[in-house]
Amino acid sequence: MSFESLLHIVDSSIDLSVSDDGPIMDQIVQLLTNMDLRMKRLEHVMFKIGNIETLLAGMKGQISEIDSDLKIMKEKDKDRDDSLMKISNLCDKVSKKTEENYARIEKLSTDVKSIHDHSKSVVNQVSTIESEHDKLIQTVIDLECRSMKYNLIFHGLKENTGENTEELLRLFIARELGIDYHFEFGNVHRFGRHDTGRIAQL
Repeated sequence: MSFESLLHIVDSSIDLSVSDDGPIMDQIVQLLTNMDLRMKRLEHVMFKIGNIETLLAGMKGQISEIDSDLKIMKEKDKDRDDSLMKISNLCDKVSKKTEENYARIEKLSTDVKSIHDHSKSVVNQVSTIESEHDKLIQTVIDLECRSMKYNLIFHGLKENTGENTEELLRLFIARELGIDYHFEFGNVHRFGRHDTGRIAQL
């Protein structure tokens, strides 16, 4: 019910004009009856107004709770925004660090490739050196064989302190081998390690 309707009911309830028709008492009774009906209507309206006031009070409490919840939500939103800002800053740092790591990895990859290429060159050089070393060994062996072509090695000739190795060899050839011939020796000497109980070769 609108406020204008309420005013109309109140105005109608205080209208005490008496009609000229009928006896006075009947008119008074009719007037009181009408006033009673209008008072009941007014009470009903006031009851509704009370309900509305109660409802408004409840709504006011709910609005207060909503305001409190909104305040809490705003604080949470602020905290969330701060957290998001921190996360964003952290992501920026991680992204920057990742880019730096990528640059380092790329540089390391380049260095590794350079080292790999250099190692190939070194391997080739080592292979060449090994080949040349093998050739030198073969050459040395060949030279040793050629130099040993006219060398004789005698085993088991007793070694004496201050001995004359050439004279000892000549006596051995003449007495043990029975060869009576004067050989020309370029150099006669013992060689090898002088271990205890072992006779050096001549």
